[in-house]
Amino acid sequence: MPTGAAHTGRGALRVLVREVRDGLYGRQVALVAAGISFFGMISVVSLALLLLRLCALAIGMDGTRQAVAQIADALPHGHGVQTGLRTLAEAAVRLSWPALAIALVPATVYGEGLRRGFLQLSPMAAEEDTFTGWRGRLGLMPAVVAAPLLMGVVLYAGPPLARLAEAGGRHAALSAFLAFHLLWVLLSTEVLLVFRFVGVGAAAPRATVPAAFVTGAFLCGFLGGFVVFLAIPVDWSLPFGGLVVPGVTVALGLWLYLLHAVLLVGYQLMLCLDSRTEPLLAMFRPLRRSRVPGDRPAGEPAPRPRSEAPAAARQRFRGRGAVSTGSGKRGRDDALARWAGLHGGYDPSGSALASAWVVLVQRCASTRPLRALPPDLLSLAGPLAAAAAVAPAAEGGHWPLAACALVVLSGLFDGLDGAVAAITGRARPLGAVVDALADRVADLLLVAVLYVLGAPASWCLAAAFLTQLHEYVRARANAAGMRGVGTLSVAERPLRVVLCAVACLGSGLLPDGTPGTGWNWATVCAVCWTAAGAVGLPQLAAGVARALR
Repeated sequence: MPTGAAHTGRGALRVLVREVRDGLYGRQVALVAAGISFFGMISVVSLALLLLRLCALAIGMDGTRQAVAQIADALPHGHGVQTGLRTLAEAAVRLSWPALAIALVPATVYGEGLRRGFLQLSPMAAEEDTFTGWRGRLGLMPAVVAAPLLMGVVLYAGPPLARLAEAGGRHAALSAFLAFHLLWVLLSTEVLLVFRFVGVGAAAPRATVPAAFVTGAFLCGFLGGFVVFLAIPVDWSLPFGGLVVPGVTVALGLWLYLLHAVLLVGYQLMLCLDSRTEPLLAMFRPLRRSRVPGDRPAGEPAPRPRSEAPAAARQRFRGRGAVSTGSGKRGRDDALARWAGLHGGYDPSGSALASAWVVLVQRCASTRPLRALPPDLLSLAGPLAAAAAVAPAAEGGHWPLAACALVVLSGLFDGLDGAVAAITGRARPLGAVVDALADRVADLLLVAVLYVLGAPASWCLAAAFLTQLHEYVRARANAAGMRGVGTLSVAERPLRVVLCAVACLGSGLLPDGTPGTGWNWATVCAVCWTAAGAVGLPQLAAGVARALR
């Protein structure tokens, strides 16, 4: 019989499943899913036209036609799927901008249907939710904005995956594996945006993110089942006297209904996680719960309270200006405390990438030679290093490796200026302005590095636009009274530096492209940068709204 953590973990899972089941009991989930599917049938064509038209704007009309055709050819034949997708793509690329604006009206109806469906599962009474339709339509917009970028990833990755599937054997299995996980990540991102902005109320991220990715996994499984359904040689029009249109409509509506039923279960999972997170987490920590306060196994050192480390670090800094350069937990807490002191008290330990970056930079800044340099000089060195990386990146060959080193150096300078200012007591408001200006110029130069490495201009412009908009929102929020950074999104500067460095490193070591696919390194990194910006902007907006509420 299982005991210990495994037994307790299973118990927590059973509790969670029971909570979801009890929450759905009496909610008429089948009827609610059918209602959302009705709104979805109204919006599905308009949404597809809108997304394909925006993709055509980014990758061109011919590129969109070719990508859709290759994806269609990889799907099972027999039900007119290929003809339908090609017709849809042709109509989308020829859609005029006035017609595109009109298509937004039925496209956003889907958000209204989703909100009304979520409201049936929410503890909030329907009469308490005012302007339900408009809230749903506007709440769908972040997902609509991110969808063309995510669909662009699908159109970009679809043809190589289709060619890989045509090779047969283990290549086909690898293609299916990669396609499933790519679709899972993209779908989960969309589900996350829908839960966050269309859903009723605001659940905590530790409930929204797991629920979105679990729901995305099940949705991917059902979409895989739909592909298998397309391969079944059954005439859909047979129950309707040979009429093709009713047969196709009912078949697609049935699968749309099943997908929305899964979505509702995922939304209920999010509500349960949000209301029961602490009890469930406690069940996953049986050993920690079972200890009596003050009791610990023999030989284990007494733990130091977490709250003392940052406070002690700040007190030492105020008193002597000295810093801890240790490599243990104390040195890490000191580094995070100094960074938090410069950013309105925001704790960066919630982000693994950001906290690791902060600790690395703070330890470098603790060295004697760097403490002697003026912080403003380090701020200006960041964009200068990024500008110096453009020329070797454009040379090709192995020169992008030198550009990679300069890009990493630019990111390091960006963190060193504030760290040195904090350690030496030279932090000042004007220095913060110089640092912000240098960072924005360096971001544009990093985009220029991706462009000279071969990334399409459209993706580079999208990445630059989302980056500047991201930082503009934060700056305006600071001007309105927000202290610190508000929240750390997925699109922060360390990720931009890492993506640009990866593009340079890959272009220098593997100039033929990414292994197995031959994709251009700079294009892949530009697409990832843009996708991160599309997700990070709503994430930052939510943090700003909480801070200024």
